[in-house]
Amino acid sequence: MNEDIQIVSGYWRRGFTCKIENFIYELHEDDWTMVDSIRYSDPGCEVYGGTSGSPVIRKGERVVVAVNNTGNESGQECTMNNPCEVDNEGNILVIEGRGYAQQTYWFATCMDENFELDLNQKGCMLPKPQ
Repeated sequence: MNEDIQIVSGYWRRGFTCKIENFIYELHEDDWTMVDSIRYSDPGCEVYGGTSGSPVIRKGERVVVAVNNTGNESGQECTMNNPCEVDNEGNILVIEGRGYAQQTYWFATCMDENFELDLNQKGCMLPKPQ
């Protein structure tokens, strides 16, 4: 935590700079549940529509640590465009205006010796298509 990060939006041709404030046990948005998400610190990374899919990199290193994907727009609880945090005891936290990203380390667990994605790799954490 507290790592300096940057979000680079190609669509808006701008960047955001802040810190990783916390890792979230579960992030719920509408019908989706995301695990081990990143919450951005405030101020600096007030992301908005069109920034989803932007890489989240370690500041100054060009190392992708996550993919920007959502933020709570209006303070609602667990609805579309209003994710809520759920801890391991089921407690819910809503932070209006806060942005979130999904970590990329799961991909590394599925790389073979040639650095190719292999969903059958032992220890692969990515879900297999049905």
